[in-house]
Amino acid sequence: MILFKKVLAATAVLAIMTVSSGVVFAQDTAKLIIARTPAYEIYGKKLKENSFGVNVTVEEMLFDRLLETSSIAFSSQAPGIDIIQLNDPGIRRYAQNGWLEPLDDLWEKYKEQYKLDDFPQSVIDGVSYDGHIYAIPFHINSMVFYYRKDLFDKAGLALPKSMEEYLQFPEKLADAGVPPLNGGMGSLDWTVTRTHWFLNSIGDGWFDDKWRPAFNSENGVKAIQAMKDLAAYAPRGWTSQEVAEEATNLSMGITSGGTLWPTRALSMEDKEKSQVVGKMAWATVPGGGARIAYDGLAIPKSSALDRELAFKLIAETLSSQTMKENANRVFPPRTSVAQDPELRKLYPWYEATDASVAVNKRTPAIAEFAEVSHIVAQRVLQAVTGEMEVKEAMDAAAKEATALLESKGYYKQ
Repeated sequence: MILFKKVLAATAVLAIMTVSSGVVFAQDTAKLIIARTPAYEIYGKKLKENSFGVNVTVEEMLFDRLLETSSIAFSSQAPGIDIIQLNDPGIRRYAQNGWLEPLDDLWEKYKEQYKLDDFPQSVIDGVSYDGHIYAIPFHINSMVFYYRKDLFDKAGLALPKSMEEYLQFPEKLADAGVPPLNGGMGSLDWTVTRTHWFLNSIGDGWFDDKWRPAFNSENGVKAIQAMKDLAAYAPRGWTSQEVAEEATNLSMGITSGGTLWPTRALSMEDKEKSQVVGKMAWATVPGGGARIAYDGLAIPKSSALDRELAFKLIAETLSSQTMKENANRVFPPRTSVAQDPELRKLYPWYEATDASVAVNKRTPAIAEFAEVSHIVAQRVLQAVTGEMEVKEAMDAAAKEATALLESKGYYKQ
């Protein structure tokens, strides 16, 4: 019995020493779920190469599927997901639901070790909710305008700077025999992204200051009507085209320009796949107000992995070195990397991306935005395709969104 107690005590001491020394046994495991895109592959790879001895598995999936899968798991408090990629609307929604670990204390504790001061406050705000940090950022995704400078110059067409100029531009392209601009709305999220731009540059935004819908106001209806008018000039199949298809259209010369995430810029310079190498240029989106998103890695509350260990895994992975290695695909949120003069020479879209951060807009800081925006997107598609009149569609969206927000406790006196 005495011997047994001594062995038990020794085991306890060893466990304490293991934790305090930061040593992690090989049986520690972690699972990351992340959107399936070449731009994000490096983060799973670096997590697997961690210095803590943690065996990391990575599951990549389409982002809509990621949100669906994690929502089901987190609502039932099921373990199994230890690190998750989320954008700023997802962070707000998941944090409000109590599904994410707040990271403020760990951010402060490891600020110096992992150089977290390298993230500007605007980026930290993008991964925060209700005054608390919920993720470590790895990506600023700010819409830019891609355009075929060679074709525009040959046709004597000046780049549109304002939304008014942009609305007139598709007809000018058609008259000059230049391929059309992208205009895809092949998914709800991509429709939300396009709608966001038009509501901000023509309309009154998504909501008023009391979270009442503004997308069915007089200016909101004008914004959606403009989307409908431009659809007449969109390339064939626009209702089934989103990010990947629009990038392909540009790289194959099917379209001559359009708004797109900067993550697709590198593909334009791929000599094996692109027909527009050296011909593409980038600028801020005409009229500003296009979408800017912040992506980060967060820790679910349902994770069985030690919270502090999970934070260190993420912080180690999202180093300035990792961001430099991935700088050709992702605009980095670390100031030291984003402002690196060598990188800005290598990647000509950096200047436009950096400038776009100042003129683009985040989605509204409301946890229910994903639900509301999908309601609106469905009605926008009905309006733009002629299934419903624009005013009728936007009034229907406003009624449905109001009912949703009322059920969540908004508008109480």
